[in-house]
Amino acid sequence: MKGKINFLTISLVVVLAMILFIPLPILVFKILYFFDFLLAISIFVMTVITVIRKKTVKFIPYFLLYFSIFTLALNINSARNILIFAKGKIGEFPVIPKVIGELFSFGFVKGMILFVATVLLTFFSFCIRNKIYSENMKASLKFCRGTLIAHILLYIAITLTACFIAHVSNGTAFFESFQLYLPYSTAQTFLFLIPLTVCGVGIVFLKWGER
Repeated sequence: MKGKINFLTISLVVVLAMILFIPLPILVFKILYFFDFLLAISIFVMTVITVIRKKTVKFIPYFLLYFSIFTLALNINSARNILIFAKGKIGEFPVIPKVIGELFSFGFVKGMILFVATVLLTFFSFCIRNKIYSENMKASLKFCRGTLIAHILLYIAITLTACFIAHVSNGTAFFESFQLYLPYSTAQTFLFLIPLTVCGVGIVFLKWGER
């Protein structure tokens, strides 16, 4: 069992290194994002099995750990597209334009409220305590909270950096750049919050099943 876990860990490190440092083509990004979403659904299914059988699935903490790192690596890789766009070049956004349309279709303020509500609900779902949690599970949830905070910090950093680059490269006013790039960075972060939220729902389901 430990040999399999070590193999998965080494494989994950190699994949993450490739994701972090190699620009991904659109098709590859979509495949990896689809895989990321499948991981989130797998974790949710495991929580359902745990509640139904009243027996903890031992792999949940490891899946949570691998999933949260993988999601953050994908977010970091896709962030370069916004910076390329800020330089005045044509950046490629794999699925972000569609997310922008859905997120802000009923107004920018309402879209931002939905975004903030999703962040808070996901964060607090990872803060839920359960008496059936093992030490590994508690550590994995703590790590998930940390990666969620990293997503938000990346969101702020990318937005401000894009504004600065646009100001230096194109002479665009900072506030004007902020209005332009905030929807893109918000949509990008929201894109990676969706799988995290799916996992969060599973954690809430675990707490509900404790009763």
